[in-house]
Amino acid sequence: DGVGLRAVETILSDGARQALIDTAERHGGFVSYRAGGDGARSPYELNCSYGDLLSPPSDPDDVRAARLLASQAIVLAMPGVPAIYVHSLLGSRNDHRRVAERGHNRAQLAATSVEAALADKASYRARVFDAIAAMLRARRHCPAFHPHGPFQIVDLDPRVFAVRRHAPDGGQTVLALINVSPEKVTVATGGDGPARDLLGSTPHERSAVELRPYSVVWLDQTDTHGGS
Repeated sequence: DGVGLRAVETILSDGARQALIDTAERHGGFVSYRAGGDGARSPYELNCSYGDLLSPPSDPDDVRAARLLASQAIVLAMPGVPAIYVHSLLGSRNDHRRVAERGHNRAQLAATSVEAALADKASYRARVFDAIAAMLRARRHCPAFHPHGPFQIVDLDPRVFAVRRHAPDGGQTVLALINVSPEKVTVATGGDGPARDLLGSTPHERSAVELRPYSVVWLDQTDTHGGS
């Protein structure tokens, strides 16, 4: 589907935008262009599923899913009301056959095939959908993820996106950690004793958390900040 480039024209350099275009094409996507008043063409949209934009065709499904989930975890960890695109939620892939048959880049999903894929818990679609659904459920039940709650971006490691979220009433604090690298990373998070990961059953020490490649941990730090 479409990943728009117009919004980043004044944010990213020409080189950075060209790098996105080159990546999309290497990963099996296409690029839509518009003609300017002088006749020059400029790119305005990457026709590529977001999951395929993040991963080359050679990546196995477990790595592809982990990268996509890390990207969506960043969206869900930030303030405001998150929007998850349906093709990201359902783990859609590039559909080259449809492009060849129909001559356009817009994917249309058949409910029966999607339902069958979601019922197969080993499928790529189900792995992506179930993990995003789990993050949405956890976020919904966490006061710290209130859309207008205070937050701080935390500099722990250049390979880790980290944001600390606070409930508006000060009753809960969550440190969201997303490893955006293919490397195992250990980050110092402060505090003593075990801490609960809102997304899993594995306990973590408050002082340091080990993150697998592209993994996501939402660490409840309430006690270390004086909450109940």
